[in-house]
Amino acid sequence: MSFDRDYDNTAELFGSSEDPLLRRFAAAIDRQRPALDLGVGQGRNALFLARAGMAVHGLDPSRVAVETVRDLALSENLPVTAYQTSFESFECPAETYSAVLAFGLLPLLSWASIELLVDRVEAWTATGSLVLLTGFTTLDPRLEHVAAEGSRVGRNSFRLADGQLRTYLEPGEARALFPALSVVHHWEGLGPEHRHGSGPPERHGMFELVGRR
Repeated sequence: MSFDRDYDNTAELFGSSEDPLLRRFAAAIDRQRPALDLGVGQGRNALFLARAGMAVHGLDPSRVAVETVRDLALSENLPVTAYQTSFESFECPAETYSAVLAFGLLPLLSWASIELLVDRVEAWTATGSLVLLTGFTTLDPRLEHVAAEGSRVGRNSFRLADGQLRTYLEPGEARALFPALSVVHHWEGLGPEHRHGSGPPERHGMFELVGRR
């Protein structure tokens, strides 16, 4: 499912500032290898790291997102390389990255893709690399509505009318999914109220996970 229309209609769909979790842990990322931003979107996290002197590779299926990131990086002469592809299709040598960012990606994936993501993250990172993830949990206030309106395609996983997926992790499940990571930070609860463009306010049951390989 591409976000092309959303990105075309909204300049800062997920906000203009980097994720607070990335801001908190960016200094712990090794600068000797590039970072990988999965679901780079309009570039808020990739550009933040690049402005701090890191090389960043960003993946996104959306043509509009990738063109936006490329244009912004070029305008500031930043070391960001954006690829129009999904992580499922992306290939790179083992242990390429010093960090992998997956902010809000897991809720958009099927369980089969989540399992593949776990394997890819382990393969693409080296010992000492940092992995930063956020996603939805079953504490999400909208879960009941999504379950009623969507079609169940797996455990706590639903396909919406527009074709998008919403997958929710049980409390504590994020840690169990990534056994190769030594947990640096883990939090679960209700995230802050926010909007996507001019849309209605939203608040989600969320997890934050930062781990080191």
